Amino acid sequence: MIKITKHTKTILTLSICSLLIANGCKPMSSTVSDLDTLNQRHASYLSKYPKNKRLVDPNILRTYTKNFQKEFTQPWRLKRKQLLDSKALKSSITRFKRSPGYGENKQKHNYSWIKGLEKDMRVKSYPNFIQKAITVKNTNIRLLPTFKPVLPHFKHNGGGFPFDRAQNSAISAGTPIMITHVNKKKTWIYAKTPFAEGWIDIRDIAYVGPKFLREYFSYKKTVAITTEEVELYNHSNQYLFSANIGTIFKLIKTKKRHYVVAVPVSSPKRYAYFKHIKINKNDSHTQPLPLSYKNLTKIADELAGKPYGWGGLYGNRDCSAMIKDLFTPFGIWLPRHSSAQAKRVGTFVNLKDIDNTTKETLIVNSAIPYLTLIWYPGHIMLYIGENKGDPIIFHNIWGIRTKDKLKRKIIGKSVITTLGPGKSLSTANPKQSILNKIQGMTYLLPGYVNYD
Repeated sequence: MIKITKHTKTILTLSICSLLIANGCKPMSSTVSDLDTLNQRHASYLSKYPKNKRLVDPNILRTYTKNFQKEFTQPWRLKRKQLLDSKALKSSITRFKRSPGYGENKQKHNYSWIKGLEKDMRVKSYPNFIQKAITVKNTNIRLLPTFKPVLPHFKHNGGGFPFDRAQNSAISAGTPIMITHVNKKKTWIYAKTPFAEGWIDIRDIAYVGPKFLREYFSYKKTVAITTEEVELYNHSNQYLFSANIGTIFKLIKTKKRHYVVAVPVSSPKRYAYFKHIKINKNDSHTQPLPLSYKNLTKIADELAGKPYGWGGLYGNRDCSAMIKDLFTPFGIWLPRHSSAQAKRVGTFVNLKDIDNTTKETLIVNSAIPYLTLIWYPGHIMLYIGENKGDPIIFHNIWGIRTKDKLKRKIIGKSVITTLGPGKSLSTANPKQSILNKIQGMTYLLPGYVNYD
């Protein structure tokens, strides 16, 4: 009987691996190979497209921008019947009473904690304060009037941290809202916003009166931020906040190197008024930014590699927030959530009952680079073209489902991948691959794209 030592096993293993590689067989890995093999800069793919050609007629794009402004200011036009709707408020507290979740200390929330929040919410008196307002800081829309997280578990990477179930969405400074309720402590307001509703820290908003509204609507043009982390200062050189892609302000006047925009701030009595703030033209553009591949890839490159943030936590973006923000400079309004982005704009093509090979072929042959969304329940992606015959996408993703105890191989940022970024993983779950889960694609601007 031959005794196989540990040293012999190592040599045999290495020899087998060498033979597999020599015969074209790729060994399974613990890394996501797409992140190494695909260039993560969008500009590198620009040679494939007519970079300066306008993809949409400017007049049509201006029509989209008018609709954007209508959607953006929609909370200020809500009817009383819409303001009385308390279904979302009531359902959130019911859900958290049923499942209080865990706090940041990895301990379960006490039921009494949730009951205390319910008492502070004064649900039975809803609505108790109806008032137009505007955000004066970058802030969050919460499902409970608290900064404390409600985490499902700490067991593994698939749905525990950072998935704070009390977080609804981030919201930028300068966003119109309609307040419908205030908590007992008068520290949080409940508001309907252009894309979501929930609790906002009262310090981050200012009330809007008739004079402010007249001034707001007297400014006919809008400036969109086109780079990340643009620091804004007042005339006394005092820092206000940082503006990111997805933020817009009303234009007052245009100078040679900068725009003068109207930025809302709060008075001591919490009423909104405007400060005139300068924003460099290198960091912004009047809305709409011309829709060309050069501009699309420029904005996408600004968003590339940014950390994943569930519901906009920690100032980061999730998949749908990134897509929404990407198209904001172009004046194209998108809903906040992935399913709505896929099914409520453009033309949706159902791919649910199609086999993977046909599905992939359809995407490569008919999807329009940078103007087609790819969707499966819970995730939205932007089709950006093909690489060696494989469709490639841009998306902000938490991770790839795996069969091990961790449940996810974390990516945690916005990346360019194929539809099978987990193929190289030894722990990959093929049934949970992106391609296998895709249920549809959406042409954002049907009928207006120049295919020449």
